[in-house]
Amino acid sequence: MGPYDKPFSPQEYLMHYGVKGMKWGVRRYQNKDGTLTKAGKERYSQNQQDGVDSFLKSVGSKKVSELTGSVNEDLAIQAVTYVSAFAAVLAVKAVQNRMLRKGRMKELDRLNREKDIKDFDECPRLPRKMKAEESVKVTNPDYPDLGTTMNCTFCTTAMALREKGYDVQATKVSDGFFSDDFFKATFNSPEVKMGRKKSGQAVLDTLSQTGDGSYGNLTVAWKLGGKHSLFWKNEGGRTRIYDGQSGEEITQSPSKTRSFMDFVNLKTITYNRLDNCEPTTYALAAVERPKKM
Repeated sequence: MGPYDKPFSPQEYLMHYGVKGMKWGVRRYQNKDGTLTKAGKERYSQNQQDGVDSFLKSVGSKKVSELTGSVNEDLAIQAVTYVSAFAAVLAVKAVQNRMLRKGRMKELDRLNREKDIKDFDECPRLPRKMKAEESVKVTNPDYPDLGTTMNCTFCTTAMALREKGYDVQATKVSDGFFSDDFFKATFNSPEVKMGRKKSGQAVLDTLSQTGDGSYGNLTVAWKLGGKHSLFWKNEGGRTRIYDGQSGEEITQSPSKTRSFMDFVNLKTITYNRLDNCEPTTYALAAVERPKKM
């Protein structure tokens, strides 16, 4: 079934067939043979894209523990619906993607000009060395309030800067950034493609090869679409993954790790090392001084 050959909802039925006495000229988005006009196809694709974006944002506002516990019939139905929606808007997204990348980098430029902390000399320092499991609890303290569910790259940046001794938390933002562009600008760190992996353990094994004490950004793509930035670190002979956005450790237990990886497309995972990189002042655009309690 093609992307435009789907069962009609009552509203779409009336739009297509009209009602008795309705003239064809009133039907703005259909040709006389019932097919969609160019404007109609664009409108249909945009409606589908809006649905996809809404669904992904709703998933993004949940903690991993909540997400992994919601695999049920309703989610399966949503998955089928939105997979077909992605097919319908694929061509549109290719163009939008290029434009969006440019737009997001312009936004980062704006944030860099208006940032609270101008340079690292005035950036507050931690009174003591904090473990990643401590930092993850204070990186995005207002989650899941407005501005805290789309700032995953900012949260990973805050985690990395805290590893370097800076006392910061992630700033709020209404939309996300592309991790490859973002970490190139904030840490001059090249993105590394892992290649196809067969399991979540294979992902951890790859990260462990960077050596004890190393840390950085892990970008995962959800099977349902969209991506997420996480913080990883090799410590105490283990590779741990933290979600700075929701304040959770993904690798708390083998079962939790497996549950999380079930949602991940293991063919497209990428990562950056940030322990061996000096942050640029763009990194300060993603963070702010901690709020006083």
